[in-house]
Amino acid sequence: MTAGLFYVLAALAVLGGIVLVSHRNPVYSALSLIVSMFSLAGLFALQNAQFLAVVQVLVYAGAIMVLFLFVIMLINVRVETRLPRRFTGQAGIAIALVVILALELGQLVAAVPRFSAAPVTEMDPGRVGGAETLARVLFTQYLLPFELASFLLLVAIVGGVYFGKRRLP
Repeated sequence: MTAGLFYVLAALAVLGGIVLVSHRNPVYSALSLIVSMFSLAGLFALQNAQFLAVVQVLVYAGAIMVLFLFVIMLINVRVETRLPRRFTGQAGIAIALVVILALELGQLVAAVPRFSAAPVTEMDPGRVGGAETLARVLFTQYLLPFELASFLLLVAIVGGVYFGKRRLP
């Protein structure tokens, strides 16, 4: 039952991501991202991480995606504007990155039996997915990756604002 639910939620998350990047209408893309966010919340709940599941639903699927939809509706994107192509090597770079990602995923899938044979340590199921445990691990063991991710998101926001404010010829 749990494995079947995991595969269904994982398939919904991947399908939502594919629709997100392939659909031309930004409203449908944002709605498919909400489906992916809910699927990820379900995956967190299956892994006994209830706090992350609730945060995923409240913050990402709720607040941020509603804000995205509000902004998309506010700017009234009806006519598709095509920008002139400046970077001709993007398709080659994208194909190379997809090949690298496929190779990495292949190595990951090949390594799964090796990891599943490792002994499982007993953990207190009540403390695994809680906020206190997550905060302790996040701010002690994973502080540097957390700060790097924060900096990367800040750079992405500044870049998005820069490209959004740039005037087109």
